[in-house]
Amino acid sequence: IWAIGGSTTFDIYARNNEETWPALLETYLQEAHKDLKIDVINAGVPGEIYWGSIKDFETHYKDLRPDFVILYHGPNDLRQVSSTPMQNPDAHNSNQKGPTESLVHSLLSNQEWALIRVLRRTLQPMQPLQPHWQSRSVTPHMINDLEGRVNQMLRTAQQRRVKPILATHALRAQTGDKGEIARKRVAESAQHLQLMPEQVIAGFSSYNNMMKNIAQKRNLPLADIRSVINEDDKNWGDATHFRLNGSELAAKEFFTTISPLLSKKR
Repeated sequence: IWAIGGSTTFDIYARNNEETWPALLETYLQEAHKDLKIDVINAGVPGEIYWGSIKDFETHYKDLRPDFVILYHGPNDLRQVSSTPMQNPDAHNSNQKGPTESLVHSLLSNQEWALIRVLRRTLQPMQPLQPHWQSRSVTPHMINDLEGRVNQMLRTAQQRRVKPILATHALRAQTGDKGEIARKRVAESAQHLQLMPEQVIAGFSSYNNMMKNIAQKRNLPLADIRSVINEDDKNWGDATHFRLNGSELAAKEFFTTISPLLSKKR
């Protein structure tokens, strides 16, 4: 089982690999299916978007030959389309790092890079919201762009007979949050997406509804991570990244989705 995504798949607040949600998912599945050998590969790369994951999948598929691929993307692709909507994947750097960041990242491990990103994101809520963000939102055109990315990933997987597992993306802020509550819970994601807090919440809702619609149209399994993790402090390191309790809840929801599929493979 190959889990793709950005820092929320990498699970940057985990104290060790065993506490990331992909590793917890592997533990839960292995306990339930002792006659199978379960490997869940955490292929999350901080800052990654769908195009980068597609390229990695195409490059490494022959070596790994997964049975399933989990799609837990969202924030970085939302950031990209909200700033520069596109149709051509070559129009963007696949992992969104500028020249300086690319050089720095090449000198650091993924864990060190992730910790630097956490520090940056922790400082971002202190920065003021920009007045011109009032006119910005995630539009239907942007969601169409994202749908194209997801469908390309699905085609890439299904051409190789790999079963995709779709997922909604969790957010600490809840639908209906407004004002100071929304600002506190959205926190650094407002800076990340350059949107007002209420528009961040709406953007995540649009992305998650898109994933649900794709799953329904294509008859694909979907783990509704958004629905099982509430705003409780014990679940969250920041607006989108889990603490251990949140990682456990995410892993259990993925387990509920994937375990019946393993039983069918016997």
